[in-house]
Amino acid sequence: MCCTFAGRAGPAMEVLRVMDRAGIPFDQTVFCSMMCPSARPGCKLSEERYAKAKVVHARLHSQLSGTSPKDALASGTALHAMFVSHSLLLKHAAKWEVLRAAHDAGIVPFTRTLQFAAEVYRIERGMRCGPRTSEALAVMFAQGE
Repeated sequence: MCCTFAGRAGPAMEVLRVMDRAGIPFDQTVFCSMMCPSARPGCKLSEERYAKAKVVHARLHSQLSGTSPKDALASGTALHAMFVSHSLLLKHAAKWEVLRAAHDAGIVPFTRTLQFAAEVYRIERGMRCGPRTSEALAVMFAQGE
């Protein structure tokens, strides 16, 4: 997570590949905090909202982590969280960099992540998505079909 937010998507993908090889799942607490980056657990006004969001994201983590043996890898779950987190924080170039780095590392994203990426790409009309990233997205979409 720290590598991703520091703008170092390549090393983050290498960490995910190591986690996959070792069979280490992606942590649910980290997933929830990445999916709702603006929520702060100590804020009195948002405690109820934060609790609801945490439950919803915990369910999503369970769905993504346990749908099949291939999907139980940490890389798919973490990649989804990274892309969503960068999208919510409006880090437009970083979200595409994460997907390109995943493609370069050989990490296959979930169908849910690809659907979200396709929708974001359509809405933004490919802005801040360079030619190498567009090529990687095309390959990912072709493999996901």
